[in-house]
Amino acid sequence: MSDQQSTSRRAEPIISELELYTEYRSCDRWAIIVGISRYDYQGWNLRYADRDAEDLYNLLLTASGGNFKKEFIRKLTNEEATTGNITQALRAFLKKPAREDLVVIYFACHGTPDFDRPGNVYLLTHDTDPNDIAGTALPMREIDLSLKENLLAEKVIVLADTCHSAAIGGGIGRRSAIDDSKLINSYLQKVSQARGGIALLTSAETNEVSFEDAKWGGGHGVFTHYLLEGMRGAADLDGNGIVTVGELFEYVRDNVKRETEHRQHPLIGANVYDRSMPVSILPNADLSNTLRDEQVQQNYGVSKQKRQPLNFRLQKRQLIGLVLVCFVVGISMAYIAIISNHNQIINQHPPDTFQKSCVDYEIRIYFAKDRVNSKNRANKIKELLDDYFNNKVYLLPQEDSFFQKYRFPNPEVNPPANEIRYTRINEEGAKCLENLLKDKLPSEQFKSLDIGSASGKYVSIFLTP
Repeated sequence: MSDQQSTSRRAEPIISELELYTEYRSCDRWAIIVGISRYDYQGWNLRYADRDAEDLYNLLLTASGGNFKKEFIRKLTNEEATTGNITQALRAFLKKPAREDLVVIYFACHGTPDFDRPGNVYLLTHDTDPNDIAGTALPMREIDLSLKENLLAEKVIVLADTCHSAAIGGGIGRRSAIDDSKLINSYLQKVSQARGGIALLTSAETNEVSFEDAKWGGGHGVFTHYLLEGMRGAADLDGNGIVTVGELFEYVRDNVKRETEHRQHPLIGANVYDRSMPVSILPNADLSNTLRDEQVQQNYGVSKQKRQPLNFRLQKRQLIGLVLVCFVVGISMAYIAIISNHNQIINQHPPDTFQKSCVDYEIRIYFAKDRVNSKNRANKIKELLDDYFNNKVYLLPQEDSFFQKYRFPNPEVNPPANEIRYTRINEEGAKCLENLLKDKLPSEQFKSLDIGSASGKYVSIFLTP
């Protein structure tokens, strides 16, 4: 990597709540919503995927959900959700939104790869024949092509509640037609890169399943339950009446992890996206204040600048993709390392010596659980980092890492030296972490390692045994 690439980026311009509100309200809002609980092949039946879709549809019609017009929503559930109908929605319906409009895409259904041709991944529609999946299911490349070729809208939100394992018998249900979500998740990540700025919020990491149960809202997938609650206002973390995509992700992620005892970890995948983009505007929205007052501007060394409508500072075409495609399938972003939150409101004041644009990165510290010293060192590092990263620092045994699960040959699970692993688009955050650790823990030696993935969520620290 060149020195130029390693240089930290400057703070982005600030947007007022009124500007966000105006941009959100002034555009038309469109949605494709698909939820399938009843299949022709009953062995794939789910319990609540159709209800997940219906409740999202009803929420979008409300004031807080965006006042979507019914004629601007294509809702397909159960018998309506055939391969032909979904294909028509992706090819024809998605051509209608204008460039300045907002588009929401939501799928709640099974997915599977073609085991004879692993590169082909499908959504299982209501009329899919289990004996001819390649000929009757919906190829996921249809979504990819629609985003690239049919859709003009520059604001798209994709949510994915996709690792559904239909559980037979009692207990909490798991959503997934097959016991292998890795290929499905990998393809979904490619979809999130179809156009610059697409943010893909998904229900689970690779090799995890998405849970559903009656205890969540009377019957929902846990991911969609907290998605709906967040959009209704529970995710309004700063109390300004505007739920942003960043706030919604944090709310959904934290609650799903807690409810499933860390068996399900929602992720968000994107190239570059605007975390301050509104997902819903609540009736109590107070637009008299701006996101950053003069004191915040002074503390963080940024200046308030007005921007042109829909210029969300994204790479290349400068698009904002917030594609709400709640698939019931699963997404692969397992070993990824660091989410860049340059546009998010910074509510906490980090120490003066720390770069302010780094405070909202999420950090995972992997330790050798059979070594007491390794865990003690991990706890020491966590205590230090909590003060800098808004308490978004997590301890995990190295046995739970992506590299352990899939025997990834390089880098090693147990590195010969302490390693900071990151993805190249998030180099700035890794550099912040490396400089901080070198400054505060000179007795520990750390080296940074670019693991080369295209997008990511976390900066990972792997400690030597």
